[in-house]
Amino acid sequence: MKKKEEFLRFFSMALAALLSAGVPLLKSLQILADQQEDPRFKKALEGVANKISQGWSLSQSMGEYPTLFSGLITGLILIGEKTGTLPQNLQKIAKICEKNLTLKLKMISTLTYPLVLLGLTGIGTIFLMKVFVPSFLPVFAQTQGTLPFPTRILLLISRLMSSSFFWIFLLLFAGGILFFYTLLKDYKINLDSLLLSTPLIREIFRKGVACQITNTLSAAYSAGLPLAKGLELTAETIEHPSFEEVIQNARLALIRGEKLSRIFLENSIIIPSYVGHMMAVAERTGKVDVLMTKCAKILEEEMDHRIEQFAALLEPGILIFMGGIVTFIMLAVFLPMYALLHSI
Repeated sequence: MKKKEEFLRFFSMALAALLSAGVPLLKSLQILADQQEDPRFKKALEGVANKISQGWSLSQSMGEYPTLFSGLITGLILIGEKTGTLPQNLQKIAKICEKNLTLKLKMISTLTYPLVLLGLTGIGTIFLMKVFVPSFLPVFAQTQGTLPFPTRILLLISRLMSSSFFWIFLLLFAGGILFFYTLLKDYKINLDSLLLSTPLIREIFRKGVACQITNTLSAAYSAGLPLAKGLELTAETIEHPSFEEVIQNARLALIRGEKLSRIFLENSIIIPSYVGHMMAVAERTGKVDVLMTKCAKILEEEMDHRIEQFAALLEPGILIFMGGIVTFIMLAVFLPMYALLHSI
C-alpha cells in the first residue's frame, strides 16, 4: 500500500508537470512508463498509454485498472478533462496521496519503536533462558530443601524452552496468527471494532481516518464533484469497513434530502463529533471544501498530539516490562545462591 501511494503521488505530480510544459498526453505517459522500475506499475502505465493511442480518454483508460486508480482518481481526472483543468486536478490527486501516505507513515512509526523493544525483550529473554540460566543448574542442585517459587517457575520455563515440542508449538502458533490475519484480510472481516475499543489507539485511529475522509471529500468537492458523488468516491478510498459504512449511509441520507452533518453527529463514536459540527457550518455557508480542509488540518494536529501521548506512555511501560523480566530472572537465580551461602 505504501508503494502504491508513493507511485500515485509521483505519477500525478510528474504527469501534471509534463502536461503543463506542453508535452502531449500520450508522450507523457510513455515517458513515465519508461522511467517506472516496478513491473506492476510499468505494465499499468503502458496499458493506459496503449488505450490513449486507440482514442480512449485518460479517465476511461485509467478506469481499466481499478485496483491501482480508485474511483476518486478517475473521477477527478474526468472533471479535469471536461473543464480543461487536468494538470490542476492531477496536482490535487498528488496532494491527496501525499497526505494519506503521511498519515499512514505516522501511524506505522507510532507502533514501530514499541514493537522493536518487545522484539528485543523476547530475544533477550530467550538468550538468558538458553545460556545464562543453564549455567546455574549445578547451584540449584546443591540447594537443600525446596527451591524458592520464582526459581521453580524459571526452571519450568527453561525445561519447556529446551523441549522441541515448545518450539513446534510456537511455530504453529505463529503460523495460526499469520493464517488468521490473511483470512481477515482476504475476507475483509471488520477489525475496526477492536481498534475503536482500544484506549489511546482508538483516538489516533479515529482522527487519522477522519482526516483522510475530510481531505478526500474537500478535494472532490473543490474539483466540482457533487457532494453525494464525493462521498461515494471517498467511501471507495477508505479501507476500514466501519467508516465506509458510515460514509455510504451519509451519502444515501444526503440523496434523501437529509443533513449530512446530522448523520456524522449520530455516528460520533466512529466519526469525531468535530467533523459533524464543521459540516453543519459548511452546509450553512456552502464552503464545504474550505471548512473540510481546515477540519482535516485540526484533526491531523490532534492526531499528532495523541501519537506523542501514546509514545510517552508506551515507552516507559515497555521499559518497565523489560526490567520486570530481568528482575524476575535475577531473583530466581540468586535466591537459591543466597540460601546456599546462608546454610554454609
